[in-house]
Amino acid sequence: MNDQKYQGWANYQTWRIALEWFDDDMSDLFDLEQDPDELATALREFVETHIDDIVKDTYVQGYVHYFLQNVDWQEIAEHLIENNEE
Repeated sequence: MNDQKYQGWANYQTWRIALEWFDDDMSDLFDLEQDPDELATALREFVETHIDDIVKDTYVQGYVHYFLQNVDWQEIAEHLIENNEE
């Protein structure tokens, strides 16, 4: 991961995924009271599965998965858990 913040998030990739995939109430899709590590894994798997369903071109999938490698899933999980507690 690079250490350059973006909009208060770890990086651009984390901000973008958090904004576009997890900006709404996620309590109906995920257990927001679980361990942040487990939630981070669930979030990553959720996005990767849906990306593969949406993007059929394997060439483009490669770029998307490269983009996803830089997402700080832990930060998104912690953010969702914190917002759920409020």
